[in-house]
Amino acid sequence: PTADPRHATQPSPPRRRVSSAATTAMTSSTAKPRALVWLRNDLRTHDNAALAAAAAAVAAGDAASVTPFYCFDPRFHGVVTHYGVPKCGAHRAQFLVESVADARARLTALGSGLAVSVGPPEAAVATMLAGGPPGGIVFAAAEPCPEERGAERVVAAAAAAAGGRLHLVAGADTLLHPADIAAVIGPAASRLPDQFTAFRTAVEANWKVR
Repeated sequence: PTADPRHATQPSPPRRRVSSAATTAMTSSTAKPRALVWLRNDLRTHDNAALAAAAAAVAAGDAASVTPFYCFDPRFHGVVTHYGVPKCGAHRAQFLVESVADARARLTALGSGLAVSVGPPEAAVATMLAGGPPGGIVFAAAEPCPEERGAERVVAAAAAAAGGRLHLVAGADTLLHPADIAAVIGPAASRLPDQFTAFRTAVEANWKVR
């Protein structure tokens, strides 16, 4: 199952399948920084752009290990919106629990595992980077919505305070990478079709899923 619970965004590498070979180098020199993968709405493993970017950092010698983690954030669970409804209802919460369990099983099969905690992600980042080599990198999929972007800013501040940084991967939660769409219709807003049908037709004529 896939959960759907949302700094400058850095362009992501082409999306690719994450194999066990890409995650075998989980540990190396202790002098190298640690790579964390903050999973949120992207609990798939076989085409996870943030996970692939972290594995590539280890393979390139830029990080010593990869630790994926997921946080059940109290700001999302047990909170009632201004409309008087739960921010996360019982059925959605159950789906999330099952999705996290599935992601943990898949990551374990890849030789990694998944750290799971209850609490804000910035606290988890501060704890995991504390005491380790400086320069730790937190990989995460960039999200488009205000609340999620606010969470990214807080996590970025926590990572910086611990001597690390947040690396956001663009296009991780869309079928087509934003750069690929720009290549089809052009990056300038003046070249965007006024109607959706014209936009869809232009994209479908040349699209390629990474």
